[in-house]
Amino acid sequence: MNRKIGPYFIETKSFRGMWFVLKAGFWFTSSMETPVGGLLHRWKRTVVHLGHGAPLKNIGLLEKNISFVKRVYYKLITGNFTWFLAVSDYFKPIIANFAGVSEKRVLVNEQPRNQVLLNQQRDVLKDYSDNFRILYAPTWKPWVKELDWGMLEGENFEAIDNFLFQNNAVLFIRMHPYFEKAEVYERAASSKSIKVLSSENFPEVNDVLGAFDALITDYSSVCFDYLLFDRPILFWTKDIDKYEIQIGFTDSFEKLAAGPAVSAIGDLLGYLRIILESEENLQKFRIPVLKLIETDRSNVCKSLLEKVGV
Repeated sequence: MNRKIGPYFIETKSFRGMWFVLKAGFWFTSSMETPVGGLLHRWKRTVVHLGHGAPLKNIGLLEKNISFVKRVYYKLITGNFTWFLAVSDYFKPIIANFAGVSEKRVLVNEQPRNQVLLNQQRDVLKDYSDNFRILYAPTWKPWVKELDWGMLEGENFEAIDNFLFQNNAVLFIRMHPYFEKAEVYERAASSKSIKVLSSENFPEVNDVLGAFDALITDYSSVCFDYLLFDRPILFWTKDIDKYEIQIGFTDSFEKLAAGPAVSAIGDLLGYLRIILESEENLQKFRIPVLKLIETDRSNVCKSLLEKVGV
């Protein structure tokens, strides 16, 4: 990575690498794993858990049917962190409950990665600059073992493909990496207006969110990141009852969904037609949710560094 991108990366596999990291006064991590294993790291330094943005689905200790072992694990591992990050006051108690910590250990600040997101250029997909570009980004579901096409299943694929072609629009599929199989690429190759946004070419979907004119997802928290662009969002919720039972949401789905929820192909195409053929961009669905994630987005990184004492 240092050869490819530049001298920005370190390793913790060697004793020298671990010692170098342990001398640092601040650690920032997006996962529950710390750069070096162990417990109570926050007593030696400031450790900040950035997370992955605002959670739509239940995570951590909010998950349903959580095991005793996982509860113990979280009790031990969260002791490593000085701060947990919430994107707004609304999400502060949710983040505290996910980690099983006091709200006093939760900082409110916009995600640092979103400072870059808001500065994105729309020419990332310049080959499709004349098209209306839609991203379809379904989330991973634990009960799905084989390829799940979601709203593109069966005859829906051809119906959506024809609709897009007739309206000068292109749909980019962002499958979970586990489901990025040859079948996906083969079927997309045979279509007129459906493409694959591969993890090989675009490792981080957030890096290209700004290139899309609309988003379709089911229950992915990418909807909150995309919400910052104030562009149309649709939710494909055909299996929402099963998802609610097995995983659930951090609040009612109706409260957190920043766009219409549809479970039939006719309704989906109907809303897409509204977006494409009129000035209606479904903003009325976004306004209440935008208020939930409302926060100061000026100097995001500088603000966070000041709050943690860098």
